[in-house]
Amino acid sequence: MIRDINLVRDQHRMCQTLLVVNLDIVLLREGMGRQALTMIAKACPRLEKINTTGLTIGPAGLREIADRVTKLIHLQLERALEPVDPELYRIVQGNASLEKLEISNNPLTGKGLEAAQLKVFECTDCDNLKAEPLANTIRRQTEMRSLQIRLCKGVIGSG
Repeated sequence: MIRDINLVRDQHRMCQTLLVVNLDIVLLREGMGRQALTMIAKACPRLEKINTTGLTIGPAGLREIADRVTKLIHLQLERALEPVDPELYRIVQGNASLEKLEISNNPLTGKGLEAAQLKVFECTDCDNLKAEPLANTIRRQTEMRSLQIRLCKGVIGSG
């Protein structure tokens, strides 16, 4: 965990111009897993890409992203602890430039996608994703170029 206040200040200064962050399993070994999104959102408001692969995420970190980060182009969410539809809705609503959304191993139902205008949407292993909210979201898309839904039992059935 970061303990040196000078290091935190240096990271904050660096993050003011940082555009891409890949959060990896390394953060878990350093004891920063649960707080990583919150820390990144507070320090790096100009992010254009966030990749949470290798990190288990929860609503609190995503609320910080929704409150502070407004220039996202690409968001990759993996392994949520619980449904994050309200937080995702706020992220999508607050980031008009969001073009690509990748979600995997997530209990998302699809209601958080209602405000989305995406060019690329990929969803894998999201068994709670429901066909109706997804279909409504797809119907509203005007510039979608790629749609991939894989292993989402709520959409494709269990057989």
